[in-house]
Amino acid sequence: MALLNLFPPYLILLTLVLVIFPTVLAVGIRIALYKHIQKSTAKVNRLIRGESRGVQPKIISNLENRFKIASSQLDDVNTAALVDGLYHEEQFTFMSKSLSCEKWDYFVRVLPNLLLAFGLLGTFFGITLNLTGISTLIDINNVDLQSLGEKLKTPLESMGIAFITSLIGLACSSLLTVINLIFNTNLAKVNLISSLEDYLDNILQPTVEGNSRLDKAVNRMVDKQEEFLKNFHKNVTRVLESSLGKVAKKIDDGNQETAKLVTQVCDRLTETAGTLSTGASTFKSSTNSFEENVNKLYKAIHHENFVKYSQTLNDCVSNFKSTVDKLVNSQVTDNLVATSEKLYSTHAKLCLTVEHIDSLTKLMSQATDNVHNTFKSLVSVEAEIKNLGQSSLSIRKESQNLNIVLNERTEQLLISLQSIQNNLLETTHNINNNSDQLTALGDRLSRLISQEVGRNNYQGEIIAEKSQQTVSYLRDIQAILNQIINLSNQQKNSFLSEMEKEINQVSDSIKKPF
Repeated sequence: MALLNLFPPYLILLTLVLVIFPTVLAVGIRIALYKHIQKSTAKVNRLIRGESRGVQPKIISNLENRFKIASSQLDDVNTAALVDGLYHEEQFTFMSKSLSCEKWDYFVRVLPNLLLAFGLLGTFFGITLNLTGISTLIDINNVDLQSLGEKLKTPLESMGIAFITSLIGLACSSLLTVINLIFNTNLAKVNLISSLEDYLDNILQPTVEGNSRLDKAVNRMVDKQEEFLKNFHKNVTRVLESSLGKVAKKIDDGNQETAKLVTQVCDRLTETAGTLSTGASTFKSSTNSFEENVNKLYKAIHHENFVKYSQTLNDCVSNFKSTVDKLVNSQVTDNLVATSEKLYSTHAKLCLTVEHIDSLTKLMSQATDNVHNTFKSLVSVEAEIKNLGQSSLSIRKESQNLNIVLNERTEQLLISLQSIQNNLLETTHNINNNSDQLTALGDRLSRLISQEVGRNNYQGEIIAEKSQQTVSYLRDIQAILNQIINLSNQQKNSFLSEMEKEINQVSDSIKKPF
């Protein structure tokens, strides 16, 4: 009570406001903050152990959202910076109010030093004032000891008050220091941050689909592979257009020449068919004219005039005989004149008959010549047909041999294209299309060659030459495909080396400590 009597009312109020109340407030804040951090750490450890989530603190949900966003945008997420940034925003509840963890933790740590400073400030301020009063008393002359003691009592009491305030500040500072040691928020904060980093790196990160460093490295390699395939497709297309384009053009030109030759053969077959048709028509007309001449001859022989002429001739002969007899037996002159007249008329009729027979003979001769010429034309046509048949058989054999060669080349091309298919799908698809086109080209050549049945030996040699050119073109195509395979192998090796470098970089980055 004596000590309380030493305190003036204003000093008691200042002590309560500046020392006692801040100390009690700091103790409550320290305990509430420590419990909040410990509770959050326990919930994070429960997530690390794989137990039920329950009600999670706000910092964990915020961290999960921020980590997912950062994982989708960055290759390597700085979890330490992410946790520190969100911890600075973390708040706890004290007396139904939300307070910043970092700010009030710093306030509680600084307050013991501040209390010591306030205590020392009051002590030195009181000592300074009391020493000034004591020096004034010492300067007074003729002062007895009793009055001097009474005058020194007041400064000494004031000095006691100064030391008591320092003692109160020191006691409160010591109390806060002990509370800070018991409820060590720094250690709790380190445990919470370590648990949060462990949860983010080892628990949450594997659950974020496609956002790990390895996944990003694989995505980069996939992008590089797609770019490689696009470039390879462009290179193959350019090589095929520059190499196979010329070969295809040559094959097309050869096909056009072959088509022209086939057209010529068809024209010759058409001309031959026309010649056969003309010969048959001529033979038919000759046969008809021969039949007509025979009929005319038959009619002429059996004609009434011919019979009359024969009878007249017989009559003339009989008259001539009778005339001769009469010349012998009777009047020669008269009978000779009459006989001469009859003989002249008979001779005229006989001349007409001979001319008619001559005309019939000429007609028979013409009919015979026509039949002979028709027979010769038929014989020549038959020989030509035999030659065409023999040439068609030889061309058919050559076309079959050429078809076999083309089929073998096509099978070789298909085998080579299937070997490329195991490495690159898109390139194989393009080459398979080319092989299908070559197969179709071989089938078309086979059909064209099979249609060239009527080609002669010269045209057969031309077809053989074109077939050899086609075989050489196919060999050129095979060489080009080998070049494409070598190019793809080189680009594949370069791509694999780049992938290996990328994987090594990723493994090195994974081995580095966070």
